[in-house]
Amino acid sequence: MSRKPVHAAVWRIEFDVPEGMEGMFAEFISDASDSMAMMKDEVAGLWRFTSIFQDRPDVRAFISDLSVISAACRITPPQIRTEEIPGTDWVMENLQSFPPMQAGRFFVHGSHWAERPPVGSIALKVDAGAAFGSGEHATTRACLMAIDHLARHERRPEYTLDLGCGTAILGMAVAKRHLRPVVASDIDPVAVEVAQENAWQNGVGPLLTCLTTDGLKHPTIRETAPYDLVVANILARPLIRLAGDIVTSLAPGGNLVLSGLLNHQEQRVLAAYRPRGLRLVRQFRIDGWTALVLHRD
Repeated sequence: MSRKPVHAAVWRIEFDVPEGMEGMFAEFISDASDSMAMMKDEVAGLWRFTSIFQDRPDVRAFISDLSVISAACRITPPQIRTEEIPGTDWVMENLQSFPPMQAGRFFVHGSHWAERPPVGSIALKVDAGAAFGSGEHATTRACLMAIDHLARHERRPEYTLDLGCGTAILGMAVAKRHLRPVVASDIDPVAVEVAQENAWQNGVGPLLTCLTTDGLKHPTIRETAPYDLVVANILARPLIRLAGDIVTSLAPGGNLVLSGLLNHQEQRVLAAYRPRGLRLVRQFRIDGWTALVLHRD
């Protein structure tokens, strides 16, 4: 199978919508793009959406879909800003906009940062650009805070599953914190290669098993189950679709961290897990995004 070079060009589309209308647009963007971000402009009362595409997007279709959503919201369709970002510039732009970040005990930094991490912190070196999940996104930060919370309040997990691992930042966080094995999986083979390289660079290579698979279908995932901890930072729809498989993989007494969902999607996701015997323990909310911590009794 052919794959895009790590430093290939990507395309970016940005637009702004009025506060209060962000929910419907977020649903569309999360499905239409390879990666998305949203940021609130408190002064202007607007939400800015940024969509990243690994292949050239169909701009006319994108504008048409925005017009349909705008009509439903009874607002004027937003003006979009489209830009092709050359591969090298894309990587450098991410590096330059990726300052070190603290989330609980975890200190995330790129390879361009050469200073010592704060005393008592657990350092994670991850670069943006090659795969999603470098620590700067709100969902990743929220998941790291959830993992830190569980490390302080729950027993050490013997086996962990990082589902939709991207760069494996979450799996590495668990491995570094507990020194126990982690299975990390992603549907993207490039992400899995990056994840394995990151694991060795962070000193936890022997603890991470990185797999290319869709959902929980890989034999290794099933053979290693049940897991004491499952972390899944994907999107609301796949979290709902995979609820049965995810809960089946979780050991009794185990904990589950779910993210990649917007605040208004919490109840829909919880509705897929509560009937399967999970209860909500805690929520971490950052910039409109949520991480849910659930426990299986």
